[in-house]
Amino acid sequence: MTDDQTKRKTLGLRSVPDYIKKLQELKTTAHATEKTQNEETTSKQDVEQPYYKRESVQKALTWLYETFPKCFAPRAQKPLKISITNDIFDHLLNAVDQENLPSKSSIRKALTTYTHNRFYLKECVLDANRIDLDGEPTTVVTAEEAKYAKDIFDRYSAVFKEKKKAKHREKRQEKFNRHSLNR
Repeated sequence: MTDDQTKRKTLGLRSVPDYIKKLQELKTTAHATEKTQNEETTSKQDVEQPYYKRESVQKALTWLYETFPKCFAPRAQKPLKISITNDIFDHLLNAVDQENLPSKSSIRKALTTYTHNRFYLKECVLDANRIDLDGEPTTVVTAEEAKYAKDIFDRYSAVFKEKKKAKHREKRQEKFNRHSLNR
């Protein structure tokens, strides 16, 4: 018995044409599976998450919360010292455990996320104290900085309200469609 005959017998096929068809089906199935896996990987890369949802940024935020608890807090946010990134990077250079530190770009993105948070923006009012890494007051928020924070907050609020209205409209439309189908 030849190898082909043995393979045909194990696959439960009697003739050579059946064997060829079965091989083609297996190849097509394998190719389709491989293609699907490649498309899933590509789609994940093409549709990147916003930077503030990335794992590296979340880890950097956690690191900031743990390393500088007097300065960074998830809810009780205070205006930060201007150019606080330089202080953080100095701390990175002097850190003992260099392996578990976040990258500079992750820290920059984490700071952007932190300073564009609605709780932070609400605290950036005229004459509010800015704090350093130790939680000590340094300077105060100027009128121009307070206006800038208010503008960003208003813009985010408008976008949030619009998304909420759109979601509400969508739910109402869905409810209407279900109701009209029942009649």
